[in-house]
Amino acid sequence: MLVTMTTCIENLFSNSGRNLLLSYKKVAGKKHNGLPLELLSFFNFSEWVHMLTLVVSERGLMKQSIKALIFDLDGTLVDSLPDITTAVNYTLETLGLPEVDTQTVRKMVGDGIRKLIERAISQHHVPSEAEVENAFQIYIQYYNAHCTDQSYVYPGVREVLEALRHQQLAVLSNKGERFTRKILALLGLAPYFQLILGGDSLSTKKPHPGGILHILKTFRVNPEQAMMVGDSTHDVEAGKAAGTITVAALYGYREAELLKAADIHIQHPLELLAYINQRSIAHE
Repeated sequence: MLVTMTTCIENLFSNSGRNLLLSYKKVAGKKHNGLPLELLSFFNFSEWVHMLTLVVSERGLMKQSIKALIFDLDGTLVDSLPDITTAVNYTLETLGLPEVDTQTVRKMVGDGIRKLIERAISQHHVPSEAEVENAFQIYIQYYNAHCTDQSYVYPGVREVLEALRHQQLAVLSNKGERFTRKILALLGLAPYFQLILGGDSLSTKKPHPGGILHILKTFRVNPEQAMMVGDSTHDVEAGKAAGTITVAALYGYREAELLKAADIHIQHPLELLAYINQRSIAHE
């Protein structure tokens, strides 16, 4: 059985096994097109993490202990794309413009609501500043009432945050702080974080490293002892500029090809624990 488990875990780090951990969804009662549930019947969640840690240890992927983790929100902790798409299309419909599909919206997110709205209208014509402002107000009014109608926490995220509850954790999103806090609160994630920042919390937003540096200063942690976890190039660029370890969430909204510069690539949130556990073991 150990050989089988090790082989399965090793496959997580190859292209052929990239979706293996997604079958954990079935354990949580989620439907998924991954591997059979029987594959996981031989071992539980803690064994997954243990085996992942062994593989990471053998490969020498971690060197220093981690004291702080900074997470992006959309596409990293929460899949909010359905609600964002609905709000965008409500705004466009109100303006008398045709709707856009989810995949189009997926490519637009990441730079805050105002830029999202500008990009959505630009699918039809070049908007004026006044039109963007009007559309922005329509969007935030609707989104405020419907921001978690369809959004959900990615499978494995709660387990990861629970396992890291003694670490210093922060959220850094380019979404406005108001909505960032509201979504985290409504989905039950807010209590895990000591610091929550949005795109309007400071004078800069990602990919500028200012937000990360502010968090590190607040936590009194050196950059090399922190991880920036996100699904976009903005997250990777900001983390690199701040000197942190960068973790690309490949299960999010951006193609893996765009995130090659990240130090670590994960196909499922649970994989993050293996890297962090190995750092802790190395410094005990």
